[in-house]
Amino acid sequence: MLFSCTPEEERNSGNDLREPVVTGGVVSVSEKTVTLYGFCNDAVSGGNAMGILLSRESSPSLENGQKASSRELDKDNKFSVSFSQLAPGTQYYYAAYLNYGGTYKYGAVKTFITKDYVASVQTLEAQGIGETKVKLTGDLKVESHDALSVQRYIILGEGSQTESQLMALQKASRYNCDQGFSISLNNLKPNTLYSYLAYAQVEGKVFSGEVKTFTTTSVNVQVTTLDATSVTETTASLLANVSSQSSTLDLSNTYFYYGTNQGQLSSSVKATSSGNGQRYANLKDLTPNTTYFYQVRTTVAGESFNGEIRSFTTSDYSVVFSPVVTGITEKRATISGTITVESKESPGSTAYSLYYSDSQSGAEGLLGTKEVKLSCPNGSFTQALSDLKPDTEYHYLFRATVNGRYRYVSAVNSFRTLAPKVSVVTKDAERDSDSKICLRGNVQVESKESLSVDCGFLYLNAENHVTNQDSEQTILRKLTDSGVKLTAYRNSDGSFSYTFNFLDKGVYYYIAFAKVEGQLSYGALKSFDAERIESNMPVDLGLSVKWASSNLAATDTNPLGSYYGWGELEIKNSYYWDSYKYAAQNANGAYYITDYCDADGRYLLDSGDDSAKQILGGSWRMPTSAEWQELIKNCVWKIVTEKGISGYRVSSNKTGNSIFLPYAGAFSKTKLEQKGTKGLYWCSDKPYPNADAYASVLVIEGESISVTKLYRYFGLQIRPVCK
Repeated sequence: MLFSCTPEEERNSGNDLREPVVTGGVVSVSEKTVTLYGFCNDAVSGGNAMGILLSRESSPSLENGQKASSRELDKDNKFSVSFSQLAPGTQYYYAAYLNYGGTYKYGAVKTFITKDYVASVQTLEAQGIGETKVKLTGDLKVESHDALSVQRYIILGEGSQTESQLMALQKASRYNCDQGFSISLNNLKPNTLYSYLAYAQVEGKVFSGEVKTFTTTSVNVQVTTLDATSVTETTASLLANVSSQSSTLDLSNTYFYYGTNQGQLSSSVKATSSGNGQRYANLKDLTPNTTYFYQVRTTVAGESFNGEIRSFTTSDYSVVFSPVVTGITEKRATISGTITVESKESPGSTAYSLYYSDSQSGAEGLLGTKEVKLSCPNGSFTQALSDLKPDTEYHYLFRATVNGRYRYVSAVNSFRTLAPKVSVVTKDAERDSDSKICLRGNVQVESKESLSVDCGFLYLNAENHVTNQDSEQTILRKLTDSGVKLTAYRNSDGSFSYTFNFLDKGVYYYIAFAKVEGQLSYGALKSFDAERIESNMPVDLGLSVKWASSNLAATDTNPLGSYYGWGELEIKNSYYWDSYKYAAQNANGAYYITDYCDADGRYLLDSGDDSAKQILGGSWRMPTSAEWQELIKNCVWKIVTEKGISGYRVSSNKTGNSIFLPYAGAFSKTKLEQKGTKGLYWCSDKPYPNADAYASVLVIEGESISVTKLYRYFGLQIRPVCK
């Protein structure tokens, strides 16, 4: 290191103090600082700037150096200045200067060398070596009078590396240790050799320690898959034990893998630590009644550790359907009951549907028909069905959709709607007042419902369709298969009719039908000859009732009509007490009357026992004795013979209309008596209330016309009346 002379020496060293400024020597010098001095002539010092120029160049100047000024001189005309932030161990050049009236004057150039520091770095042994962790430390020692700029580093590389390889940072990482010459790392590979060194940069100069090595320990993790717990229909809790002998090992990267295919556990959920090495995960949105496989897997420092594969089966919802069918009619029924969902968890939103059909297509097709959404508050429901068909078996089932997506279907149940009681009567064909042929029928429907009823007739011409060998069943089949359909209007009392405007000659077969809610019913098969049929039309005689133009059941082939016991509807082979409907024998063999007698107090026939009412329908009925008396008193009676039959022609004084009452006689037992000489016609009442064995009767014989009484078992004629 170079130093200048003392001030006294400086004066005697040949410097000319008459010069404006003289370069002095070094007062003190360290690694980064220096104090220099100079002299200034008295004559020029006042009010002038003076100082030192410092540079690493051998010729310091204002352009290449740094300047330090001073305006104070001591008694020896000496001034001094200091410089800092110099480079240690470096040669500098300096010269004194004076700004003399704007002109710089310089002293001689002198030199000095800053002091140099002493530094050393030591790489210390690795500490706290684990599977993935280590603490690396270095030691830096610096001898210096000044504070120096220092950066500390540790370089770490995998495998065995030299200093030059580590410093090249090709397969190594550098860690800044400004907060202390050590660093803790926790992302290393287990069971792996590492090389490292510590180095420092002091004022930009590198000092490195020796290369050292360490090997991380091996990972030892125990992983056990435990049985699932809290298994419900859609949830389960998975458990596992995951532990290690190392307290520093990070086991947080642990997952449960699960799925319904043991060979492909495609779903995963992160495990949560519950302490003591146990991990758990809660699964949701599972499928009921399904087997799931699961396995715990943990990854530590890139290495995987797996537990065994276990399984569990979710519970199934138990849906109990308890229906009952009530209020069954021909078209309606009510299905009510309860639907209960039994589960280990809340079933969530649940929807219910009722499916029903008149054909059983199977539960898998939900019967293939109508669906009704059910409202089930508190699990109970009541559903009325109102679009059913009579006499039809219906099948029904329920479906419950639990938790918005799981479907459960009940067994198929059934019920049958009521069949309406349908009675169809085919009546004899008649001629009306215009000599047109009229077909009449009647349908009675007993039902709890208002049912749609279509009625009419089927007919066909015997000449074109029927042979002599055809049975009644064959004719019926031909009628239903190819008969002409005639639609008629049904009156409120059930009667209906159809009148032909024109009909070819010949024999015709016909049958009355009724179609009730689409189901057909038929009356009896009947026939008529279009040329020979007689009329049974009402004749207005100006009285309280209209009288039929012919006897009950009269036709062209049977102009007298049929014979009936009083209150009976059937035509019989024998007419006596032993075959009479309302007669019975006591223990002594004597006959007594069972109906319309003193015991029941009835003396007028009910409509159900009125032959005219039941056969003709409508307002037709048997006349009372009073109506026969009205006919006798208010009309003209004349004995005539018409078409070879004798009887009375009864003519009205008011309307000019008339009716013919033939001498038809009467049946007693099996014999028809007094035909052609006497006429006997039933009344609908008895002569007096306790006349049990008798009924009122009109008798015409010769000039005699009277209403009297007769035993009820006789077979007599009936002449209907109507309003």
